[in-house]
Amino acid sequence: MYAGFDIFLLVGALVSIAFYIWYLTWPVTEGVVTHVDKWIQPKNNIIGPRKKRRLRYEYEWKSERRGTAGQSLFLAYAFSPKKKVGDSIKISVCQQFPSISCPWRPGFEFFVLLVWTTFIVVGALV
Repeated sequence: MYAGFDIFLLVGALVSIAFYIWYLTWPVTEGVVTHVDKWIQPKNNIIGPRKKRRLRYEYEWKSERRGTAGQSLFLAYAFSPKKKVGDSIKISVCQQFPSISCPWRPGFEFFVLLVWTTFIVVGALV
């Protein structure tokens, strides 16, 4: 029973690595930050109040203006780049699915991938 779950976890780690490698092949385009949303997540029983921040940006892709708020490849709306409204930002855009995009930060995404896969592999081996 546990061997199947371990294999499932290891496959999850391999899929994450493959997704990152695929991300590295996405073309990069210039965009501009249009909104910076800041708010404080209320305190709950587990963690105290936390400051949150999210960028919204627009970019042009194949003569079409697009906008989105993706902050990270793996973390969706966490750890946004430190930019201000009007700043330029490099955006990586998936060719097959242009609605999938995120800021071009391969080093940051590699760090997240490293932590994620280490957690998964250690969980599978324990």
